[in-house]
Formats: sequence, C-alpha cells, structure tokens
Amino acid sequence: LLRLVDLHGDELTRLIIYLAVGTGMRRSEMAALKIDSVDFQNRILNITHAKVEGKDGDVMKEPKSHASIRSIPIGDALCRELKHAVNRYKMNKLSYGEGFTDEGFIFSHQDGRPISTNSFTAKYIKFMKKYAKEIRYLPLHTAGRHSFASITMANGVDVKCVQELL
Repeated sequence: LLRLVDLHGDELTRLIIYLAVGTGMRRSEMAALKIDSVDFQNRILNITHAKVEGKDGDVMKEPKSHASIRSIPIGDALCRELKHAVNRYKMNKLSYGEGFTDEGFIFSHQDGRPISTNSFTAKYIKFMKKYAKEIRYLPLHTAGRHSFASITMANGVDVKCVQELL
C-alpha cells in the first residue's frame, strides 16, 4: 500500500495512508489533527480531539474514550509527509492572505478551510478503487489501525504498548 501510494498518490492521499498505517489513528482523529498537535522535535503526534460529521457539518469533540487521548511516536517517512503538509499550509496562508481561514488543520483546502471527514475518506476510497488490480481493497480502518497493530507487534512491540498507542 505504501509503495503504491508513493508511486501513484497525490500529497493528500499519501498523507492519509501514511498517517493511517504509521499511527493507527482513527479517521476522526486524523481529520481533527492540527499543526500544533505535531511535535517535530520529539517526533510525536498528540491526539486530543476527533472530528465527526454533525447535522450542520463536522464537529470537534473529545476522542472516543479517555484512553484515546494519547501521544504516538512517528517515523521518518511520516515525519516528512507531515512537514510537507505544514509547509503547504503555510504557503497557502501566505498566498491567500486575509482570505485564508487559519484554523490550523493539517487536512485543509488551499484557502485553509478544513477538509470534511467524509471527503478525506472518499479520497482514500477513490484511490483504493483505482488501484484495485494492484492491491486488495482495505477499508481505511483496516488499512490503518489493523495494519499498524500487526506491523508494530511483528517488530517486537509489546501487546500492551500497542493497545495504548491505539
């Protein structure tokens, strides 16, 4: 999946997949991710919110449970993708000036407005369907949380630690 997105994915799709596989975050947590949630110096993502669809659009809320508020270490490739996203955000902010909606969401349109949770899921689905001949379709939840757990445990991380990261 990572090789496929490296070869054929745009920046947004690459970030979605790298975040999912590299952290095991829920899609609602990814959608709520803000620039100030990323500690580049210590290479950690701080998960403090989720963004879910409400009657009048997406709504920020507390994560699924108290245990869902957590810090997740990030690897080199994901760190690079996040730095690209932050740089893109800053460039867009400069380009749009006063017309920029500066809410700090990693997943945002060029004018700064946050991308809806459903839109970014649709982007992932479109990519997966486009390359159905090269890779078996995996729902975002499976590609992310389940793959992260499997990969992490295969690399010798204790099951309890994986549970806390998820």
